[in-house]
Amino acid sequence: MSTWLVLTLSAVVLWSAAQILVKKGFSHISPLWNNIFSNFFKLVIWLPVVLVISRFHLNLPSPVNLLVIVVVAVCNLFFLYAISKGELALTSTLVATSPVVTTVLSLIFLHETMRLHQGLGVVLVILAGLLLTLPVGRPRRSVTGSHWVVWGTLTALALGASDFLAKLSTNWIGAPSHLFFLAIVLQLVSVFNYLIDRPGRALPALSRSNFLPTILGTVILWVGSLLYFLAFDHGPVSLIAPVASTYTILTVTLAVIFLKEKFSLRQGIGIGLAVVEVILISA
Repeated sequence: MSTWLVLTLSAVVLWSAAQILVKKGFSHISPLWNNIFSNFFKLVIWLPVVLVISRFHLNLPSPVNLLVIVVVAVCNLFFLYAISKGELALTSTLVATSPVVTTVLSLIFLHETMRLHQGLGVVLVILAGLLLTLPVGRPRRSVTGSHWVVWGTLTALALGASDFLAKLSTNWIGAPSHLFFLAIVLQLVSVFNYLIDRPGRALPALSRSNFLPTILGTVILWVGSLLYFLAFDHGPVSLIAPVASTYTILTVTLAVIFLKEKFSLRQGIGIGLAVVEVILISA
């Protein structure tokens, strides 16, 4: 099995488990503080790892490269806000359509190629996302006007562009150097997030029951992201991103079990299509 596929699928498992924990924590901790905590843990987790991997040899980014890293950091703010807006099984799956954006940009600007069956896999992830985003038992009109759809769509666009830009940065300075400078820039982005999110500034009550799900969730989430970005050094982003989007398979399953969420037969078909997609793309 390819190195990029092992790293990506490992990230998929970690992301799915992490989202359940983070979602549970939203009743006590706002997305703003989730972002602040998660960005801090990225600094703590990523820096030692990338320094060891790079043997303490890092490449300095050019001004353009640094600007790309800043944009990537800002785009990462959207994710936790998106999954706080509705049922996790639905919001996370809509967000998971972001590889469509990544793949299109990569094919156009990075001149990456894919086989016919891999292209079919990308098409299936779009269809799976559409099937999964229609809520159970709600009229179509209410779906299009829901906040979770707006947030999910914006986040999918932001993360799709972010992954493409992260691949550019990785091509220029390597994954370890990209992650090192991204972890630092994210601390400044946390300050920006605090300044623009006035309603979310209220400090959460300090207790183990309030913080434990969020702390565990954010740590696991960004360990997964570390593996995901390291995969960029071993494979094309036009394939890595769609495979990574299959975290929704586990996320939906775990949401049904632990969050008592429900999905319809139509959404179950969407999950099945996502399974087929990962098989096609990784073949």
